Amino acid sequence: MAISGQRFELDLEAEHFAFNALDDSNIRASPQTPMIKEIQEHDSVGTPTAPQIKQTKSGFPEHRTRRNVSTFRQNQDSLRSQGDSGRGTQKSQPSDAAIRHHASTKYAYDPTSAEKLQISEDNRQKIAAMSEEDIKEAREELLQSLSPALIERFLKRANIDEDQD
Repeated sequence: MAISGQRFELDLEAEHFAFNALDDSNIRASPQTPMIKEIQEHDSVGTPTAPQIKQTKSGFPEHRTRRNVSTFRQNQDSLRSQGDSGRGTQKSQPSDAAIRHHASTKYAYDPTSAEKLQISEDNRQKIAAMSEEDIKEAREELLQSLSPALIERFLKRANIDEDQD
């Protein structure tokens, strides 16, 4: 085994990882061995001083204004200038769906509510025109064709709608 502080080479191909002691003449003569310089210690001039931090009122560092404009900002500005010169001052018009949404949220107007009322009235008229036997047949047909979970949801929704009316 090598002595503490002595240079050695570890042969990993050997059966028991053989340690081969090296002297300075072997290191400089061997082109395969990488050259590592000796560690040199220097005398310190004194103890280093901690950096001085400017004191602020809040205790946090002050905001620094950036001198350079970011690449993102430059790209956005160039796109705006190209878009303005290419289109002029033409603005795109909002879609019909956007107008309906805006009207329904701001003024509580639902354009489909009139359609719902009309459909509901038509359904009531059709049921009033049907006989008891026709109503029972239609009910049985629906119960057989729809899943029980869906029927349950419709019934709950109908109860909620009746409570609101």
